[in-house]
Amino acid sequence: MRVARPATLRRCAIVGIGSTAFSRCSGMSEQQLAVQAILRAMEDAGLDLGSIDGIVRFSADATKEATLVHLLGLDGLRFFAEAGYGGTAAGSALAIARAAVAAGQARCVICYRAMNGRSGVRFGRGERMLRPIADDLAHADGERTFGSAVTGPFGLLSPSQQMGLWANRYAYKYGIDQEKMIRMLGETAMVQRAYAQANPNAVLRDKPLTFPGYLESRMIASPLRLPDFCIEIDGGVAIVVAAMDLARDATRKPVEILAASQALKPHGDTPALYAHDLEQHAPAFARAVFAEAGILPDEVDVLSVYDATSIMVPMQLEDLGFCERGEAPDFILSGGTRLAGKLPTNTHGGMLSEGYLHGINNALEIVRQLRGEADNQLPDPHIGMFSVGYASILLGGS
Repeated sequence: MRVARPATLRRCAIVGIGSTAFSRCSGMSEQQLAVQAILRAMEDAGLDLGSIDGIVRFSADATKEATLVHLLGLDGLRFFAEAGYGGTAAGSALAIARAAVAAGQARCVICYRAMNGRSGVRFGRGERMLRPIADDLAHADGERTFGSAVTGPFGLLSPSQQMGLWANRYAYKYGIDQEKMIRMLGETAMVQRAYAQANPNAVLRDKPLTFPGYLESRMIASPLRLPDFCIEIDGGVAIVVAAMDLARDATRKPVEILAASQALKPHGDTPALYAHDLEQHAPAFARAVFAEAGILPDEVDVLSVYDATSIMVPMQLEDLGFCERGEAPDFILSGGTRLAGKLPTNTHGGMLSEGYLHGINNALEIVRQLRGEADNQLPDPHIGMFSVGYASILLGGS
């Protein structure tokens, strides 16, 4: 009996990116936002809609793949999938698309996320986690609260409150005093706000942040202040992942996907409260992309990480191997994440200042940097990384 050998995995690249305007009130349906982002991504790629034969969506997205097939006339669709778990899906969707293209199941896959995250459902609001019983009475829903019905009644209802605990645990574990912690968080928020000033699509453009202004801002969940939190917005983003031979026909410079990883959170689909190490955000598996690509963390020129809150930036710098444990505050305070620093990070402003779209907008910045089209352009970047902790993508410019 002859056993068929597996075909050689195909190289693939991001060949098109598209986004809508980011705002606090889009005036559009989420379906309209998705379609607009996809059309812009395909235009950016220089490919027609008939090229699309694969779709990867976020499980949380309101726009189904079948809806897009109907609206866009995607008669040639032969692959579809979805990625769950909110922010993790931003990296997982790209990893799935890459796997589909590499395996030959598709040649041109569209990944998208569209949400009215400001004018519609706001993921950061604690009242979403309450189940009304009467006009003046509600209880914490054990299936929806971040800390379960055990901790919900004590006020742990939103991601912000949980991440305040993360920050305090991080400071305790590594012996970081309160003054240094505040300076590090403030520097993270200020650097990303400064990046946003050059980004025409950033919601907080024209709203610079100084350290005195940071200190005067409202405390949300100690030690995290208002500028430490992402900006919930309305908007849509789409990314086109294609086989390299198709990418060469695209109008834009292809950005090759060198490696991708995704993992499932062992503690469920909410931010960790019962994880073994609260001071870490990503598992050791997140570093596997470096071995797959055959490069070292020191070779990465530009980084985008998931920044629902500012504390997630130093945690991921350490998780991904760019700093040793407990050393990220010194790295950040020395200017390491600034444009002239060792590792410019979230150079578009990130979710803290551009806006929160479950993290997928952060991926666009790495593509722009490697194309040489970013608003805060680095001189000559060759390797970029996009990570949401549990899913990471390494990208290379040709």
